[in-house]
Amino acid sequence: MTDTLRPYGLQTEQRHEPLGLDEPHPRLSWRLACDRRGAAQSAYRITAADRPADLHNPDRLLWDSGKRESGEGLLVPWDGPALRSATRYHWRVEVWDETGTPAGTARSWFETGLLHREDWTVPAPGVHRGPAAGAGPVVRHRARRV
Repeated sequence: MTDTLRPYGLQTEQRHEPLGLDEPHPRLSWRLACDRRGAAQSAYRITAADRPADLHNPDRLLWDSGKRESGEGLLVPWDGPALRSATRYHWRVEVWDETGTPAGTARSWFETGLLHREDWTVPAPGVHRGPAAGAGPVVRHRARRV
């Protein structure tokens, strides 16, 4: 039991640590826990980075919402830079209580899927793309019954 307001149950697009997220502007949510009567969130701050350790380094943040005076914690839209495909993003929420005192923090992550049309490229049948491309013809073997 605690008298300090703390966020928990962080979600991205209403899912816990989703993989392959196809939403270019995901919505972030969290719940609050506190045993103190009348406890409420008065503000929040969201930060995001490529690595969990970078969440504490202002120079390495991808996004910092800044402190926002709001009790909102449900479906808060991503307001950071455009997301890259197939990338894991780590995010943290910090909350302030009803007196304006910094309270708890929590962190989570989400991973994007293929977000852009150009990411969905497939080579034509019979065309090999990779390290050996251009090294010579592609040789095919037909399976034989024994």
